[in-house]
Amino acid sequence: MMRCPRCGGWREENPTYHAIGEGTPPRPGTRVQVYRNLNIREGVPAWSVKEKASGLVVAIAPHALLSNVKLHVGEGGRQRVIREKRKYVHAWFEGDWEEMPPEDVVWQQVRYNPYLLDSFVVASSGRPVRHAAWARLGAGGAFAVLDRLDNPVGRSGRSGRSDVEVWNG
Repeated sequence: MMRCPRCGGWREENPTYHAIGEGTPPRPGTRVQVYRNLNIREGVPAWSVKEKASGLVVAIAPHALLSNVKLHVGEGGRQRVIREKRKYVHAWFEGDWEEMPPEDVVWQQVRYNPYLLDSFVVASSGRPVRHAAWARLGAGGAFAVLDRLDNPVGRSGRSGRSDVEVWNG
């Protein structure tokens, strides 16, 4: 992770990182819903950022950092995806937009597949995740700092697994 020279936010080390940025990122603390935008631009996956208050997509970003996160899967939309075998927006991360990641935390990869799962899960354990203290979304996927209610690891930092990252600022 490094500071983005264009927006000042944190980003993964990728030279084409901001090639897809459109719109204006929300102000820190703004409640947003972020979902994977399936239209990959210039080879970099994108995330659509929708302000919760207005319901409008305000940015298409290569990365997002959220706090106080709720991981939402709409069951009706999931069933439609399964039935029609087409992709529809029915799962997202809802949280407060942030610019600065926390220090000394354990990031765990989270995944979701509508054909196999009815919620987001921790990639390494398969345990459901519905809330997280932090979420970091980028080209490498989705990572979360789990709060105590959803923490399936039960320990901090030293797991030796490739889907767990320790961030030291």
